[in-house]
Amino acid sequence: MRIRTKVSILILLSTLAMVVMLAGVSLLSFRSTSLENEREHGEMASELARNELLLSFLAGDYDHEALEKHIRSHIADLHEIRIVRTQATEKQYGKGTHEPNDAEKIALRTGTSNDRMIETAEGVKYQYITPYYAEKTCLQCHDVNEGTLLGLVNIELDLTDQRASALSSTYALIAAFIVFAIVLGYILRQLLMPIVATATSMRDVVAHAKEGNFSGRMEEGRNDELGQVATQTNHLMDTLEQSFGTIIKEVESMEVHSITTGEGNLLTRTVDSVKTMVGAVRFKQTIEEDRNLGDVYERIFQALTDTFQIKRFSLYEVNHDKQLMKLIYAHGLPEEQTLWCNPEVNVDSSACRACRTAHDVNSEEEENICTSFAGNRICSKDEIHLHHFCIPLMQGGRIGVVLQIIHADSEAAEIKKKLPFIRTYFSEASPVIESKRLTEVLHASTLKDPMTDLYNRRFLDQFKSRLIASAQRSKKKIGLLMCDVDFFKDTNDTYGHKVGDTVLIATANILAKAIRPSDYVIRYGGEEFLVVISEAEEEKTLEIAERIRKTLEENQFNAEGSTFNKTLSIGVAIYADDSDDLDKCIHLADTALYVAKDTGRNQVIRYQEGMEKEDSDNEG
Repeated sequence: MRIRTKVSILILLSTLAMVVMLAGVSLLSFRSTSLENEREHGEMASELARNELLLSFLAGDYDHEALEKHIRSHIADLHEIRIVRTQATEKQYGKGTHEPNDAEKIALRTGTSNDRMIETAEGVKYQYITPYYAEKTCLQCHDVNEGTLLGLVNIELDLTDQRASALSSTYALIAAFIVFAIVLGYILRQLLMPIVATATSMRDVVAHAKEGNFSGRMEEGRNDELGQVATQTNHLMDTLEQSFGTIIKEVESMEVHSITTGEGNLLTRTVDSVKTMVGAVRFKQTIEEDRNLGDVYERIFQALTDTFQIKRFSLYEVNHDKQLMKLIYAHGLPEEQTLWCNPEVNVDSSACRACRTAHDVNSEEEENICTSFAGNRICSKDEIHLHHFCIPLMQGGRIGVVLQIIHADSEAAEIKKKLPFIRTYFSEASPVIESKRLTEVLHASTLKDPMTDLYNRRFLDQFKSRLIASAQRSKKKIGLLMCDVDFFKDTNDTYGHKVGDTVLIATANILAKAIRPSDYVIRYGGEEFLVVISEAEEEKTLEIAERIRKTLEENQFNAEGSTFNKTLSIGVAIYADDSDDLDKCIHLADTALYVAKDTGRNQVIRYQEGMEKEDSDNEG
């Protein structure tokens, strides 16, 4: 209920209560006063009747009816008088004019006076009944003892006119009270309405402020306390509006992308901005302490699924040197699907519009803006229409990663709300991702041969413990192929080192293509290469070695207008068949390689027990 209504009801009820109270007090006062006056009047009339009765007895006149007429003529407002005898009086003088009624019988029985008001159709009557007893004077006429109850006098006085007069006075008084109450109510209303208006205005201002809108103001102009309240409230709203406006502008200035739309609840926007910035900063602090880039990507995955509750998304890492995009993860795909886009984006980064243009890609603005998106084709059976929003993240002046968010039509509004917050998280994560990637690149550069892009011996030194642990855990063998390009020195001497480098690079490519992703090729030194085959079987390892040898043998090289072929000698050893020491096995593969070279080259030789001794003899 509005306070204005409450005040009006309060004034009305107060006025009615005052009128009812005054009227009730007046009526009660009239009744009380009337009863008291009429009681005195009744006592006087009863005393007069008793005296007249005494005189009539002394005079020998026992006619009560004539006496009653005489008394009625001398007492104003007397409606009726009844003189009732007791048995003692009736015994001496006979029955009287009146038989006692119920009220009179009670008075005769109790011997006490009583009075009451009687409401009749004719009006209001006051009845006063008083008994009289034999006194010394009465003994002259009555043959009874002193103090004997002789009878009673019942007097009824007519109060109808007095009541009418009293009611008229009461009505006039009530009318005066009503007029007074109306005037008082008007005065109170005039006094209270400014307070009500101020309270209502303040309520509206506070309600808007609660919703984050500090633009509400109270009307000023009064020179009293209410005016001071309005002035101070407006000053407070000015301060809050400027303060929160400044805060949100400062927060947004710290972000690459504004997280607000500039509309709606300023308080909520400010709180959301601060919360997002705090969350983003904490997220950055957390990923800065992660061990490697893989851990950072995993934490981004958790943020997308848990914090932002995104159902479908992809994250790609861009390799500008090789012009390809590496899929980090794709979430929410149907079964047996691996990408939300066409597979060409993995081998050609220019197929991704976001990567190619370095701009956001939003299919809600243009349906087929990126032809590589395959979400609707993939989910055609689910009868849902999908949109995608791709965000390229700049690192070091070029695209580092691309985040792709996929959503259905029904999720568009919710995704639109979340995108600014996701951008803020990614903006904070960008320098960390760039730093982690640079660290991994620098670390990888120390583990790889710059010319062939193969791992070097330092990589083998660092990772052989993992290879051994993996083999022991899976109870699998490791195939070791020690490869050496035959007569490589002659190639350098004949065609030059540049052509020799071309031979080494071609050999490295052949080796890399011949193995699985779980296997490794290591440039062991010079023209020597070590191929490490995990979960190997001897027969399969020898097949791979032979395929490598044959592929290089068939490959033709061009130099100074002529072509030539190169061959490869390969020594094979198996960990842990030949030895439970990996370094020892590598040495045994190298021993088998020297046997291959000593016995004709361009062949694959499996290490056999005793070769070490033969090799030592040959060296001797």
